[in-house]
Amino acid sequence: MRVIKPQHLALMHRCLEREQRAWLCVSTMAFIALDQNNALLSEQEFWSFINPLLGETPIDIAVPKTGGEYLLTGNAIAPGGKPVDALQVQTKLGKLEKTINVFGKRIWIKNKPSKPESFTQLSLDWSNAYGGAAFPENPQGIGYKPQQTPAGPLHFLPHLEHPKYPSSKSGSKIPPISFGALKPTSAARQHFDGSYTKDWLEQQFPGPPLDLNWRYFCCASQDQWQPEPFVGNEAFELIHMHADQPKIKGALPGIRAVVALQRTDRSSNTLQLLDPKLSTVWFFPNQLRMVLIWHAITPLEDEFADKIKHIAIAAEWLDKPKGAPHYLQAIKERLDPEKGVLRMLDDEDFLPQGMATPNELLKKFENLLGSSGIALENHQTQLAARQAALRQDLTERFPEATLKAVEAEQKAILSHLPDISEKLPKKTDELLKMGKQLFNKLPSEQQVTELMKTQKASHLAYATRQLEAIGGDLSLLKPFGNSPASTTSIKPLSATLAEMQLNLLKLPQKTSVETVAPTLLKQAMDDDKKISALLRSASHHQPAPDPLSCAEAIKLRKSASSTHAQGMRLSGKSMRAATFAGMDLSGADFSDSDLTGADFTEAKLHNACFDRANLAYAIFMQAQLIGASFQEANLSKSNFSDADASNCDFSNATIMQTRFERSNLRASQLTGNVLTEVNLQSAQCQRLKLNDATVLRSQLSKVDFSNAELSKTSFVECSMEHARFCAALLSKANFVTCSLTGSNFDNSEAENLRFVHGSVLQSTSFRKAHLYRSSFRAMALQQSNFSEALLDGSDFSKAQCAGTDFSFASMKETLLLQANLKGACLRYANLMQSILQHSRLLGADLYGANLFAADMARIEKDSDTVLEKTYMAKVRHMPVKKVLPPLVQI
Repeated sequence: MRVIKPQHLALMHRCLEREQRAWLCVSTMAFIALDQNNALLSEQEFWSFINPLLGETPIDIAVPKTGGEYLLTGNAIAPGGKPVDALQVQTKLGKLEKTINVFGKRIWIKNKPSKPESFTQLSLDWSNAYGGAAFPENPQGIGYKPQQTPAGPLHFLPHLEHPKYPSSKSGSKIPPISFGALKPTSAARQHFDGSYTKDWLEQQFPGPPLDLNWRYFCCASQDQWQPEPFVGNEAFELIHMHADQPKIKGALPGIRAVVALQRTDRSSNTLQLLDPKLSTVWFFPNQLRMVLIWHAITPLEDEFADKIKHIAIAAEWLDKPKGAPHYLQAIKERLDPEKGVLRMLDDEDFLPQGMATPNELLKKFENLLGSSGIALENHQTQLAARQAALRQDLTERFPEATLKAVEAEQKAILSHLPDISEKLPKKTDELLKMGKQLFNKLPSEQQVTELMKTQKASHLAYATRQLEAIGGDLSLLKPFGNSPASTTSIKPLSATLAEMQLNLLKLPQKTSVETVAPTLLKQAMDDDKKISALLRSASHHQPAPDPLSCAEAIKLRKSASSTHAQGMRLSGKSMRAATFAGMDLSGADFSDSDLTGADFTEAKLHNACFDRANLAYAIFMQAQLIGASFQEANLSKSNFSDADASNCDFSNATIMQTRFERSNLRASQLTGNVLTEVNLQSAQCQRLKLNDATVLRSQLSKVDFSNAELSKTSFVECSMEHARFCAALLSKANFVTCSLTGSNFDNSEAENLRFVHGSVLQSTSFRKAHLYRSSFRAMALQQSNFSEALLDGSDFSKAQCAGTDFSFASMKETLLLQANLKGACLRYANLMQSILQHSRLLGADLYGANLFAADMARIEKDSDTVLEKTYMAKVRHMPVKKVLPPLVQI
C-alpha cells in the first residue's frame, strides 16, 4: 500500500476485525492554528507539538467512533496572568456545552474547606479531579482519601468540580470532571467494554466481543459526546484558557477530509472514495491550536489489505467538493515516473483552495532574527567587517587607480538597473507563490543550450572588437570559435594562463594591463587536477577515437617500447588508439595517460600502473594484468574478457559498460566502486573485495564470488543465474530485482542479508549459511535448499517456498506470515516462537520440528501435513477460522 498525501495532513490506518469480517479504517488529521485565521499547519509541526503534550495518551488509534466528541488539553489560566483563588472555565462547541469550577489548593479543616490558595494556572486533566488510588472512577485523582505529607496526613479537596456537584463535606463522593481523555482501563470506558469469554476466544478473536459497545472507543466524558459526527463548521468558545484571550471564540474551518483508494484488482482509472466522518475535535487552547480527526471505513477481503494499492488523503471546502476525476488526475501525476517526485512536493491539489498553509521553517527563521533586530544587526556588522577586510586585501594587491576604475564601472552598471525593492512581495505566501511561478517558467535544457550559444557568440564578438582596438593577435580567439570535438582536447587552465601572461607582455605599451598573479597560477594548477579527473570520468560519453594510421601506430608502439626498455615512465602522455597488443610492458607506468581506445590484447602487464589513466574503449582481452593498479582510472566501455586481472587494484575507478567475461579477478580490490551495466559472466571473482559497492543492471550469470567480501554491497537489477557465493561475506548486502535462479550461497556469512522487490531465488542453495535476521519477504524460493542454515529472526512472509528444504534449520523467531510452504520439508527444524499465521502447510513435513510458542493461527493444512513428534507446547492456534468475505461488493 502506497500513501499519497499532502505535507499539511497526517494519516493513520489500520485493519481491524468485527464479527469475523475485515475492515480498513483511515484516520485523517488536520492541525489548525486558531491564532492564524484557522491556518492549516504541517504534519511535521503537528507531531512535534502533540507528542510532548499528550505523552502516552494517543491522539488517535484509527478506530471509527460512534457520533462525535471533543477533548481539551491545557490549563485554566487567570485573566491577564493575575493570581486568583478560583475561576470558572467553559467550553462550547456547536450544541455541546460544559463548565468546570477551578479552585486553588484546599484542605478539609474541621469538615469545612479551607480558603483556596491563589494560582495563575492549573491543569485541567484528571489528576486534579476528584478521585484517588482506591477510587475506580478516577484512580489518578485527588480528594478521595487523606494523603501523607511531611506535615502529616492532609485531606485535600479536588481542584476541579462540577458546578452542580460541589464538595459539601469531608468524605462525601462527587463525580470527577475534566476535559481530558479517559484511559481505556477507566471505569467510565469499561462500562462499554465486552465480555472476553471462551466463546469469544474461539469464535470472535482477534475481533472485539459481540457485546462490546462501540462507544468504548470514545475517549472523552459522555457530556462531551454527541450522537452524530460534527459537520465541520460549528462555532466554539473556550473561556479562561489563555492569558491574553480570556474568551477564545471562533468556528471550525469548514473543511472535510477526502479519502481515496485504488485497488490492485481494478483499473488504474478507477477510484474508490470513502465517506470520512469528523468524529473528534481536540482543543489545545493554551497554544491556540486545534486538531480535527476524520474516520473513514471500508470492508476488506482479508485482514492484510493486500488489494489496496494506493491510499490518498486530501481536504476540501464543505461547499466546494472537487470530485473523483480531480483526485484521480492528481494521483496519476504523482505516480508519473519522471515528474511524480516534483508533483509530490505540490500540495495544492490536495488542500482547500485559498486556505492558509504557513511555512513553519520560514516562521522559525524569522523568529531567529528576533523582534528587536539585534541578530540582523549583528549579521550586518559581520558582513561589513568582511567587506572591509576584502577591500584592504585588494588595496594591497592592486594600484588605487585600477580599483577606482572598477568601482566607477560598477556604479555605471548599477545606475541602469531599476529599483525593484518596492515591488518585492512582503508576505511569505506571496513569495512562495512567486517561487512556484518562476519554477514553472524555468527554461528547458534545449533553451539553455541555445542561450549559451548566443551568449558565446556575443562574448566572442566583444573580445574581437577589443583585440582589434589594441592591435592584438586575433588568432588567440580561434580555440574558442568552436566547441572541441572531445572533452579530452581541452587545454589545461594553467597552460592557458601562462600563455595569456606571454601575450599580455607582447601587447602595445599604450595599454595598461596587470600581469597574472602567481597565486592565480597556483590555483589554476590545482583546478587542473580537479578538471582532469572530471573529464576523465566522463570521457566514455564521447565517441570512440578513430584508429591510427599504420605508420602512426607503429611509430607510437616503437616509442613506447623504447621508453619502457630504458626504464622511463610513460605517464601523462596522449596515446589514444595506440596498439600495444602482445607487448611485454610489465611494470610500466601509464599513470595520468590518455589511452582511450588503446589495444593491449594479449599484452603482458604484470604490476603495471594505470592510475588516473583514461582507458575508455581500451582492449585488454587475454592480457596478463596480475597485480596491476587502475586506481581512479576510467575503464568504461573497455574490454577485459578472458584477461587475468587477479590481485589488481580498481579502487575508485569508473566502471561502466565494461566487459569482464571469463576474466580472472581473484583477490582484486573493488571496494566502494559503482559498477554500471558491467558484464561479468563466468568471471572468477574468488576472494574479490567488493564491500560497500553498488552493481547496477549488470550481467553476472555463472560468476564465482566464493570467499569474496561483499558486505553492504547492493546488486540492483542484475542477472545472476547460477552464480556462486559459497563462503562469501554478505552481511547487510542487498539484492534488488535480481534473478538468482540456481545460485549457490552455501556456508556464506550473511547476517541481515536482504532480497527485495521481485528478486527470484528458485532452486537456490543456502545450505549451512548463517543468515541471521535476513529478509526473503515475498521472494520466489521454490525448490530452494536452506537445510542446516541459521535463519533466526529472518523474514519469509509471503515467500513462495513450495518444495523448499528447511530440514535441521534454526528458524527461531522467524516470520513465515502468509508463506507458501506447500510440500516443504521442515523436518527437525527449530521454529520456536516463529509466526506462521496464514501460512500454507499443505503436504508439508514438520516431523520432529520444535514449534514451542509458535503462532499457527489460521494456517492451512491437510491430511498430508506431517506433524508427528512435533513439539507444540504453548502453540497459539486461535483463531482457527479465516475472515469471511465482505457482505457487500466492494
